[in-house]
Amino acid sequence: MSSKVSRDTLYLAVRKVLHGNQRKPRKFLEMFSICVLGDQQHCDEAKAVDIPHMGIKVLRKLNKNKKLAGKFPSVMTHNENMVAKVDEVKSTIKFQMKKVLCLAVAVGHMQMTDDELCTTST
Repeated sequence: MSSKVSRDTLYLAVRKVLHGNQRKPRKFLEMFSICVLGDQQHCDEAKAVDIPHMGIKVLRKLNKNKKLAGKFPSVMTHNENMVAKVDEVKSTIKFQMKKVLCLAVAVGHMQMTDDELCTTST
């Protein structure tokens, strides 16, 4: 059994991918939401800039089920700017998601011809 893929098989696979993308283009979006968990001052700041928030009573309920708190918790002091901190957390989450989702190496894009894609993948 050979470990190399034949040229015809590679061209056939590339053509199927290109045809499938032209027929049904997909737009991948990273979806996540941010919620501020904090005391009354944090909740007031979050309400002022229209960010979802939860108070101390909800935090006590979350202590029983810590999975509800989320995957990327971050600490914020009263001196920090909330909008800047939210933007920082969003960029960190995007970076971590890209790091996790990148299981393969990109060899081209959909505007390349099938010949170009085959040469970059061999």
